[in-house]
Amino acid sequence: MVHYKLNEQIFPTNGNLAYPIFEAKIPLGMVAGKTVQPDLNLSVHARQIVWLLGRSGIGKTTILRKMARLHEDPRVDMKYRGVLYSQIAPRNWRRSILYVNQRPILFRGSVRENIFKPFGLKLNRDKVPNLDLVVKLLRKVDLSDSFLERDALTLSVGEMARICLVRSLLMNPDVLLLDEPTASLDSESRIAVAITLKEWLSQTNSGIIGVTHDETLTEMIPGLEIHLGQS
Repeated sequence: MVHYKLNEQIFPTNGNLAYPIFEAKIPLGMVAGKTVQPDLNLSVHARQIVWLLGRSGIGKTTILRKMARLHEDPRVDMKYRGVLYSQIAPRNWRRSILYVNQRPILFRGSVRENIFKPFGLKLNRDKVPNLDLVVKLLRKVDLSDSFLERDALTLSVGEMARICLVRSLLMNPDVLLLDEPTASLDSESRIAVAITLKEWLSQTNSGIIGVTHDETLTEMIPGLEIHLGQS
């Protein structure tokens, strides 16, 4: 079963909020042709966060990957700004609805090269990287600007995770899909990431859908909690 719980925190917004940025109806599971969980229905508006909660192995990551169209499912019904996902090219979809993997993905080269790599893609040439903002974000997640010249593949998992988060925030997606963003972090770093996400959410017209077991996040950035596997 699915249980929905709203912990209200609405940030002031700019623009028309009559329609959500993103809507999804996702079948959660069937066994022997019988539904074992009802469909998941959710929407996210500007400056809103939705948490997907539940025990490990229940399928939260799979749900995020379906939302990002990394795991295509013809039974899924999704819309971005009112447009059916089938009418939007996958690469354009993922540009606006950005998935951040629980396992950080960095490439050979410096942290600077990794952070700026997406801006070199043809699809993102209208986005301009801002070094001052990079440094500001690094410091917010407890990393100094000296990390820019570090070999990305020599970093700890926790450092890599924060670099990937900084890179994702710089892309300024309309919806950020976060898969356990603090799983590899210590308590101080978890708080720093929570503060950074909360500030980003309050200063943009974007939304967040996140999977987490971290109560620090759900307490510091309250929103709609969807508890999977509960009656």
